[in-house]
Amino acid sequence: MDLPYQIGRNKKARCRCNGNTDRKGSITLAHTYAACVEKPAQRVYWGLVALKNYTAIGADASNAFAEAQPPKAPPLHVLVDRPYREWCKAKKGKYAPKGHVLMVHHAIQGHPEALRLWSMFIDEIIQEKLGFTPTTHERCLYKGVMDGYEVLFLRQVDYFSVTAENEQICNKVIEEVS
Repeated sequence: MDLPYQIGRNKKARCRCNGNTDRKGSITLAHTYAACVEKPAQRVYWGLVALKNYTAIGADASNAFAEAQPPKAPPLHVLVDRPYREWCKAKKGKYAPKGHVLMVHHAIQGHPEALRLWSMFIDEIIQEKLGFTPTTHERCLYKGVMDGYEVLFLRQVDYFSVTAENEQICNKVIEEVS
């Protein structure tokens, strides 16, 4: 499967599964759900940012799904595509052979369990490492305290927004999550 790829723009191979259930041999698992923030909660969050005159900083978890626990599903393999072959040529001096497959050892994008595994992983970091508490009715909106400052944390899969009274606190929260 060849994915759109521009040399010079992407410096690393981008691997993802094709989660299409119509494909031959695909398996649908029961535990694929991951919580996502709903629009009313986003509006409350941004309303609080404006009301309190807080600074908000957005962040994206790079390589998020690969950071989560590996899936428990039967072994999954992906076909080596053109971007990966070119990456091998740049790194190792020779192309990966056409038609070869790689075993997936992490929850990569498109894997049926990836969202749930990532959601559990990042939720544990936010609650246990940072000590933030999810709100009662929205599991993707958290409140906590860092260095004596109130912090609100909004997560949407692997995208975040952190808001606090000053930018240094926001950056410190993002660094702690990293």
